[in-house]
Amino acid sequence: MLRRRLREGPSLLLLPCRRRRSPPNPTAEISPRHPGRRRLLAGGAGGPAAASGEGNSAAALAYFRSVAVGGAFRHNALTFHAAVERLALDGETDLALCLLQEMKLSGIPCGEQTLAAVLRAFALSGAGNRALQLFYRLQELGCAATVRLYNHLLHALLRSGSFTAVAAVYQNMREEGLRPNVFTFNVLLSALCRRRRFAAARRLLAEMAGCGCPPDEVSFSTVVSGLCDSGELAAARALVAELQPPAAAYNAIIHAMGRAGRVAEVNSLLAEMASRGAKPNSVTFSTVINLLAVAGELKLAMAVLAQLLLRGFVPTAQTFAPLVRALLAGAGGGGGIEEALRVWRGMLAEGCAATAVAYNMVSDGCRPNVVAYTAMVDALCRNSRLDEAHKLLRSMSSAGCPPNTVTYNAMISGLCAAGRAAQAGELLREMKTSGGAPPSTATYNALLAGLFRGGAATAAALLTEEMKQSNVAFDVVTHNVIIHGFCSVGMTRVAWGQLGRIVASGISPDAVTFNSLIQGLCEEGEVDGAAAVAEKMPAEGCRRDVYTYTSLMWGLCRLGGRGGGVYLERMREEEIAPASPRGTSSSTPPSLGRPIAS
Repeated sequence: MLRRRLREGPSLLLLPCRRRRSPPNPTAEISPRHPGRRRLLAGGAGGPAAASGEGNSAAALAYFRSVAVGGAFRHNALTFHAAVERLALDGETDLALCLLQEMKLSGIPCGEQTLAAVLRAFALSGAGNRALQLFYRLQELGCAATVRLYNHLLHALLRSGSFTAVAAVYQNMREEGLRPNVFTFNVLLSALCRRRRFAAARRLLAEMAGCGCPPDEVSFSTVVSGLCDSGELAAARALVAELQPPAAAYNAIIHAMGRAGRVAEVNSLLAEMASRGAKPNSVTFSTVINLLAVAGELKLAMAVLAQLLLRGFVPTAQTFAPLVRALLAGAGGGGGIEEALRVWRGMLAEGCAATAVAYNMVSDGCRPNVVAYTAMVDALCRNSRLDEAHKLLRSMSSAGCPPNTVTYNAMISGLCAAGRAAQAGELLREMKTSGGAPPSTATYNALLAGLFRGGAATAAALLTEEMKQSNVAFDVVTHNVIIHGFCSVGMTRVAWGQLGRIVASGISPDAVTFNSLIQGLCEEGEVDGAAAVAEKMPAEGCRRDVYTYTSLMWGLCRLGGRGGGVYLERMREEEIAPASPRGTSSSTPPSLGRPIAS
């Protein structure tokens, strides 16, 4: 039935063009760097092509309409294609269909490239059914079905999950005498793998060579990745052993082995690759190094990196990043940070220690990216090496890798944790004036926490007003920082008001919100009020935890009262394990046990 409809499909129901209330002035959208565009329009070839260079599809369409007003200029297939392609690229498929209808009414046939642009847009939006509807009308629109158009249709159906339709469309394609190419087969392989029909996918791989279309790298990788994603590692390895797959297929198996915790088998896979002539690429080495680093096999990861360098392989920032991150993750004891610094210097210059990376990445055009820089800045801050972190931050722009918002946030958090909120405030002002890294909610949260930690409640209140004026959204962490901060300076009534603002803003308070307020009330001797707040937590969807009850018991003990046993019994009933008493006394309030802002 579907194959018959492909040939004799129903009329295409094109949606009407959506009218813009205030269409932009077409002349205002012409780039001053291209003053010749209007002159090209007069010649009948370049108008919409010029408009298609604009980022605003509405302006492109208005420009397209304006040049034909008065009948002095008539659009042709080239100008229609430019306008349709612009609209399709911007996802304006309804408007693109309107122009296709105009082409039909004007007697202008739609070319393959024009229709391919619209089918591609349907694929990107997952609208497989709409792509099929358009395909019904190819003959009506003056275009014959081609392998390329069939491929775009198959891809759209695959993206929308219409696997049954994929098989029917492919059969229709063969009946029309069209010869599929490797892209066609790759779509079919992907559809089979997503339906877990791996036996059929393997048969199709074998048939491709017989059809004069041998499998390519994507073909092998699709089937091997499908097997790995389904947990069929043995079948994936058997397929690799049977065929001559590219490095990408091995990469999928290596990644799956690591995900399954079978890191010990990675070395044998690398040896197998070498014996079969499948040359490892940057993805291979990056994957292996990442798996070994995550598994804690740092020495082995460094050995793989050394082997990579001895082979003359040029690493990328992505190759180094997993190793640096793993070293930084183990930097809590202090040793990891030094090794990470040696690896980092290996990314910048020669002369590193033999145990690290003696490689000059800069000379080979491989510099650390902003993610690697940010990880390094964050690690230095967490290890109280703020001056080194700040120096590294300042060096980023000169290295051609300016810091982004996350980099600044790491630096600001480190400064605030060290009591240097004033310097952190200077960085915030720098972010606002530079324009390249606008401050985010997390930026303000970190600085607010630092100001409250230093007792600067007034400055923190002014900063919250600045957030409102700058239209920076408050999240639950922002409110938690404010509540905890005001409670820490004895301004519990102000904290109460902040809780009301959370509810009014539609943000759901969490356990940290309530625990901060409970702790503040207990510090002021308002244990009954704190207990009332704790009773409200379940109604707000928050589960009482060990920090809730620890604060209440600490408050009772501080007042010399009894009744803590009641809370211990409730903890037992709610299956809450008691916390270690270390660090808490009758004069020291309990820690909330988790960061308020990060």
